[in-house]
Amino acid sequence: MKSQSALGYDINNKKIRKTKTVFIDPKLSDKKKQKLLEKECVLFEEEVKAGMVGKDNIKFMDFVLNEWKPNYADKNLEITTLTRYMEFLNSRIFPAIRTYKVKRYYSSSVK
Repeated sequence: MKSQSALGYDINNKKIRKTKTVFIDPKLSDKKKQKLLEKECVLFEEEVKAGMVGKDNIKFMDFVLNEWKPNYADKNLEITTLTRYMEFLNSRIFPAIRTYKVKRYYSSSVK
């Protein structure tokens, strides 16, 4: 079953899409399979809209280097500002909190 959520577009004007694979017991009747798929679809859409999909295992350092820097900082900050921010991150912040999970900070604002 296909689920579509209106997540908008990213900074490159591409649709933001999330997917999930659901495994269903082949022994179930067709009606039960359909009902289970519809239930999973609704739950998945709620997770996506709440921002809970894909954020559970990302570490702070990975978030900064793979999401924040290329998607925001490189495009919106002057080179001197970005250089200084990266110096602070590398020298002080990463050594202290590099293994913290980003979900800790998202979950309080999402609920």
